[in-house]
Amino acid sequence: MPPPPDIKVPGDRVGVVAELVAGPGTFVRGPFVYASTTGAVTVAPGDPLPTVSVQRAGQQAAIPSVGVTVIAKVSRVTPRAAMADIVCVGAHAVTDKFSGIV
Repeated sequence: MPPPPDIKVPGDRVGVVAELVAGPGTFVRGPFVYASTTGAVTVAPGDPLPTVSVQRAGQQAAIPSVGVTVIAKVSRVTPRAAMADIVCVGAHAVTDKFSGIV
């Protein structure tokens, strides 16, 4: 029987930057690589360092990142800010709920 996959949740430490390159589903903070989504850890060989990624089972969610165009529905307006629910990231509809403040 094969061993069960290594499952991580957002914020879990996946590895060290000196030994791995951060791939999809991960981010770097300081000397460590962390999971940015829930899923199984995969390590692909690379030159000079292997690439680690965390991938969800099933359909991948469209996750907003800095610099990406989003379509949002304004849900609440206050004198200091507007709250919005993000419905599309780039050309992809989101499957998970994301909120933003303008």
